[in-house]
Amino acid sequence: MSYKVVIVEDEKFELEELSLIIKQEINNLELIGSADNGIDGEKLINSLTPDIVISDIQLPGQIGLDMLGKIEAPIKTIILSGYSDFKFMQSAIHLGVDDYLLKPIDNE
Repeated sequence: MSYKVVIVEDEKFELEELSLIIKQEINNLELIGSADNGIDGEKLINSLTPDIVISDIQLPGQIGLDMLGKIEAPIKTIILSGYSDFKFMQSAIHLGVDDYLLKPIDNE
């Protein structure tokens, strides 16, 4: 079984690294789309209904947590952040985020 993934990340290097990891190193994940801001991310997620969303917190247009709060379908979510701020983590927990990873991301 393959899981469909959407990445929402405004940092080009992070987006390229995550895309490469998903495409080349994880067999059961299929990258079906990406966006570089929260507004386009919300539209993309609601139109493609992926199984998993990987999103940065700080995004142009709207922050990742606001975007995830507007998603219509139940989706597994992973937050990426350069911030270890407890308020962000607490908000993510209230939204039902499945994981909170600090940048930079390790391939493991």
